[in-house]
Amino acid sequence: MPPPNMVAMSFDRLRQLEPDPLKALRNLVAEGATLYVRGSLAPGVCVSLMPFASASFAVANERNATSYRLSRHSMMPRVLANETADGQFSIAGADGLRQPIEPLLEARHIDGKERPAIFTAQCGAGAVVYDLNSDDEVPDSPIAVRLADPALRAQSIGALVAADRAAGRDPDHRPAFNLTVDDRPANLDFFNVTNLVRFLDRVQKRLPGAHVDFGWTPNQTYPSHRYVETLKQYAAGFVWHGFLRHIDHRTLSDPAGELAEGQRFVESISRRYGVRFQPVMSFPFERDTAECVDVLRRWGFRAKAQTVPALERPFGARPAYLHLSAPERLGEAGDFVVLHRKAIESLDRDWMLAQVALGLPLLAVAHPEDLRLKRFACGPWQTDSLPDLDRVLEFAAAKSLRPLSLEEISDEMAGA
Repeated sequence: MPPPNMVAMSFDRLRQLEPDPLKALRNLVAEGATLYVRGSLAPGVCVSLMPFASASFAVANERNATSYRLSRHSMMPRVLANETADGQFSIAGADGLRQPIEPLLEARHIDGKERPAIFTAQCGAGAVVYDLNSDDEVPDSPIAVRLADPALRAQSIGALVAADRAAGRDPDHRPAFNLTVDDRPANLDFFNVTNLVRFLDRVQKRLPGAHVDFGWTPNQTYPSHRYVETLKQYAAGFVWHGFLRHIDHRTLSDPAGELAEGQRFVESISRRYGVRFQPVMSFPFERDTAECVDVLRRWGFRAKAQTVPALERPFGARPAYLHLSAPERLGEAGDFVVLHRKAIESLDRDWMLAQVALGLPLLAVAHPEDLRLKRFACGPWQTDSLPDLDRVLEFAAAKSLRPLSLEEISDEMAGA
């Protein structure tokens, strides 16, 4: 594993280095460090890559591109390898590059030529990443948001690859995947096992070994035994869906008392059905308070799951660029995790790519009516989200994501 050293500078700054600092930098890279060089260069300019590589290139005159492709280079996260994007892009390209220079991103320009826009050179035990994107156009938005935008992804991927290498992150890392269904099992949901089996079979067909967690509200103490036994046969898991009742938890005057009562119900459910509730909370309507979260932490809960918040919300103490882009841990010990998830119909491919590119778990949530699991919810006037479910599962399968429970994911994120 390379030492955790990274140096970032512009092409202009690199060109201005005196011989002694340049030699010292070259030695640092040769010992295993990562050098990231970025910046816009004028069309026609010739650039030597000495002393890091015996190669040079000329900046192409054409910048208008109709597509780009990420390579399968060993430094590229496997989940991004060979990903393409079509559109109208302004991307600088290099002419005249030869081996041992290896492309990381290649743009197809309107003149029909495919040119490297981000590329790398091995130097001893280290590596140099060259990025022809301008360093004056980087937006101050979260990294996850930039990676979810095809145009901004092309501007961000070089820095991501360089930072990953410097941090020693494994490019072959497979992020986790979880599908959660809130509001089930429930007392009223008898005579619906056939639909449940059809749904679970659909999930397993598209993502073999997939793990599905179900949000169980503690006061739902008498659902169908057949329903619960079916879930157990498919190795489904159970998480808390409310302290006790399916209500807006902002209205609770005594959250601790409510959770204590819910705990008694959960213990009874566990004995009656032979199930275990994970120490993970999915709040009904996703409404809670700081006091509710504090109660969870005191009771030993590991995480709460909630929909990805709006970008307009305050970012708190963490820098804006890390919002939604790194594990969110609460408390001094950081042992309580916020699991950000999205409804399956809102999980577009670009957002899913951004999540897995950052090594974050891909968390999907659905409700019974989305999946034909709610009685009397399949009339001709109603639609479901099964095509969206298929799309998400097929993405997870294509990227070889690891099916895990929310508890397992929270443990991983707490230790990240």
